[in-house]
Amino acid sequence: MCRRLDLLHPSVVFNKELKETCRRALDQFLSNSQPCAYIHPETGEKCVNTKTGHAKGHQVAGGSFLAEGNFVDGSFDSSRFLELIDSTVFNTLKAINEHVDSNREERRQYAARLHRSRLKFIPDQSFWTESFTAWWIVLFKKRFGHISGASLTIRASVCYACLFGRPEYTLPCGHVICFDCLREFDQSSSSEMYPGVAIHEECVLCSSRDEREDMWPYRVEYRPDLSGIRVLSLDGGGVKGIIQLSIFQRLERLVGPDMPFGEFFDLMVGTSASK
Repeated sequence: MCRRLDLLHPSVVFNKELKETCRRALDQFLSNSQPCAYIHPETGEKCVNTKTGHAKGHQVAGGSFLAEGNFVDGSFDSSRFLELIDSTVFNTLKAINEHVDSNREERRQYAARLHRSRLKFIPDQSFWTESFTAWWIVLFKKRFGHISGASLTIRASVCYACLFGRPEYTLPCGHVICFDCLREFDQSSSSEMYPGVAIHEECVLCSSRDEREDMWPYRVEYRPDLSGIRVLSLDGGGVKGIIQLSIFQRLERLVGPDMPFGEFFDLMVGTSASK
């Protein structure tokens, strides 16, 4: 059972080690992705080189030499960014402790609702409302194609609902989310809730149902926690195989018409007549 605290300092969760890990990841991202802030005083042309690709000085998008000089940092403040993470973690934990009791599932659901509301209040909503279509890919390559390793396909390389997970599920609107977000943002009603089933009434990012409205709600079946791979092996053919199938037919009738026997297994293999 979760222990309720009236005030949980962010250092308990966002501790020194995790903060240092985030700082290193942020520095690596900026070194590989952030363009140089240098602007030529006469032509107004901008340097497009990143910090890791600045060995030849300032260059324009076509690779032409612009000016001598070292990498110029932009206005992004890494320390301020980490402070915002720190305060957000603190305020989130405080809100959970003030509004939810020690029930673990209720605390998880409340935290998911808080995160969802923050996504909706992001100032530039166009980032979420644009699905990863061919047009978006063209725009991305036009703006960032000069950066080594920068690429975007129909399936993004990261889940934009949490920024951590690997995207596995494509919602009808085109956005992709990871398995954890599929479960965390499950919108199943109390009557629909069932282990191994997640239902999304709308996109967690853009809240849109305009595109492919006929495909909402989005329903996914997945393997529940602590469950293994279910394999049915039917060895032996001929009369033995017929007897096995007769037994399964009888079991299926006992279970009911709405639960085909094959849905109880992930893989079924057999020999001869058993196949």
